Amino acid sequence: MLNHIFLIAFIGSLAIGSPCASAQDRPAQMESRHFKFKNDGAGRTGRKGAVDVDFENWKSEDGVLVQRIAEEYKSAAEASARLQSLVTKASSVIERGHRKSWDGKRVIDRVRLVASGSGNHLINVIAWSDQSVVHILRSSSWPQVLDFERQIYSSANRQRDLND
Repeated sequence: MLNHIFLIAFIGSLAIGSPCASAQDRPAQMESRHFKFKNDGAGRTGRKGAVDVDFENWKSEDGVLVQRIAEEYKSAAEASARLQSLVTKASSVIERGHRKSWDGKRVIDRVRLVASGSGNHLINVIAWSDQSVVHILRSSSWPQVLDFERQIYSSANRQRDLND
């Protein structure tokens, strides 16, 4: 029997919610779903210790928000420390491993975790550091955030159109 949970996440000032099964319930099914995404805005923000922080909001065809954040630091060591702080502060770590960089030349650390957002609402996060940049994908939905990562970062063509 699948245990469904209702996840609500605060991303920026926008509250989003989506019913979804936990990652342990249907991992194969979640991995195979494909969504179309539409850019829903972008900008810059600040973070203590970061040189630059860019973000993009993407909405899937069913209205679920995925936020993509790139935090640039002065060094790879600072980026690695930021990634470790995400792991340390996580409510739970789903997976910790490695992946190849987008150009296939380096192996980089990657984590999947659940974080507590504003008011202890849960946020699903995929994060990795690649040299001096920490990449963070977050959403209320594992299927959407996993598919977004697969579409954007799993091919050499990082800028491919998400509406294909």
